[in-house]
Amino acid sequence: MRHPILLVLVFAITASFATACGSSGTNEASALCADNGVTTFIVDNHPNGAHTLDVALADVSAAVEVTYDIQGNNTGHGHTVTVTADDFIALAAGTVLTLESSDTGAVGQDHTHPVTLSCSPQT
Repeated sequence: MRHPILLVLVFAITASFATACGSSGTNEASALCADNGVTTFIVDNHPNGAHTLDVALADVSAAVEVTYDIQGNNTGHGHTVTVTADDFIALAAGTVLTLESSDTGAVGQDHTHPVTLSCSPQT
């Protein structure tokens, strides 16, 4: 009779530790982005037809790799930027990320853009 009770106690203790360890960091990280939003800055952007990037809070929370089209208002060419699962985790933890966009592939227009993402409060 003692074995079933012991099994229930071990299960209850394990579940409480898993819940405590898993939810605290996730909630704190999500709160940082929820409170401040995700700010983006594309370096060397074009004055006529700027590239743009909007990162949804749901993407940060999901923490799975996403490739964004950042063509924006630029009708001449486009770029993409890939944010990995690890990037989203770092972003949610307060790290300021600088990623590199794809090359345009257009002859004579080959270039990339550094793309900065942050959930940190703006100062």
